[in-house]
Amino acid sequence: MVKYLIDTNIFSYLFRERTQRTNHPIKCKLEKALRTNAQILVCPAVFYEVVRGLYHVDTRKDLQYFLSLTRQFEWCEFNRETWDSAARLWAKCRQKGSPTGKNEEDIDIDVLIAA
Repeated sequence: MVKYLIDTNIFSYLFRERTQRTNHPIKCKLEKALRTNAQILVCPAVFYEVVRGLYHVDTRKDLQYFLSLTRQFEWCEFNRETWDSAARLWAKCRQKGSPTGKNEEDIDIDVLIAA
């Protein structure tokens, strides 16, 4: 079975495009994945990033949309191996001088998602 872990950027795109009838590749791929019963995952870090942003801008309509959308997806909890993998990846990136986000918070969440 094919698995997809949806990133915060994809959710942001879906918010912007949800009323459009466009055939953007991201939208088409997600729709195809849903039709073919692929496993769509949402992880705590992405859930946190999206929900905190929606609370910040106080948009209940978008929050309800996000919550109803994510109910269709499987929750992907981080286990000990994921945290260890993320820590190693973060250290490698820092040693190479390759940040993975705009600020420390983005770096940590992006590395967790990658792991």
